[in-house]
Amino acid sequence: MVFSIGSYYPANSYLHIFDPVLKIIMLVMLTVAVLVSVSPYVIGGALILLLAGSIGAQLRMSMLFRQFRVWIWLFVFVVILHLFIGGGEPVVSIWGIEIGTEGLNRGVLYGFRFIVFLLSAYLLTATTSPNELTDSFIRMLYPLKIIRLPVEDISLVMSITLRFIPVMYDEAIAIKTAQQARGVEFSKRSFLRTERLSSLLIPLFFSVIRRTADLNDAMLSKGYLPGMKRSSYFQRDVALSHLIVFILVTAGCIFSLVAL
Repeated sequence: MVFSIGSYYPANSYLHIFDPVLKIIMLVMLTVAVLVSVSPYVIGGALILLLAGSIGAQLRMSMLFRQFRVWIWLFVFVVILHLFIGGGEPVVSIWGIEIGTEGLNRGVLYGFRFIVFLLSAYLLTATTSPNELTDSFIRMLYPLKIIRLPVEDISLVMSITLRFIPVMYDEAIAIKTAQQARGVEFSKRSFLRTERLSSLLIPLFFSVIRRTADLNDAMLSKGYLPGMKRSSYFQRDVALSHLIVFILVTAGCIFSLVAL
């Protein structure tokens, strides 16, 4: 399988054994701090922290850059969009449209925010197995069982949805390769034509439906019934070092929000 955002990368690093609930809360708080803050120091600090976490999790940088190369066009689009609508003191004029310093700063700000969001999702899914994600969602949503919310089922749906992203990506690559072998061209100029686009999307749609049916049969064969109480084989204890790291990161996020 081609490793992509949403795939689990097995390793024995500190982040892999880190408590998944604390890991999710830290990454959520980090992205919220970046979303609210307009300080380049906060965004830069978050990027450095996430990149250090990726290196510490034994994730290869070449693999990381290969995945983000797919999203670079969206980063460029965000920057260019704010160049033309941001305003500020004019720096240059293109086709009668003035580009200001404020638009440039805002475009770079929003672009790097987008990178932080992607890197957070990448780091979470690469260092947390599907079973750990499901168990974490159950633990985090457990108080909602008071109002009779099906916490286990909701957590399972969220986990399956997250794990279907790399499956669909791999399936799209396989279908594209097969269609190219049959003579279909997917060049940049011809890809958006209806017949070429449908030759990829229609088989992908039926493949997802087939995989969904196979997953349903597999779950039924293992005795899965919606609404039934399920136990966990693994009992996880939070280590002291995990709590210290969690407190430090949380304090840093809160300080960045208060200092606005």
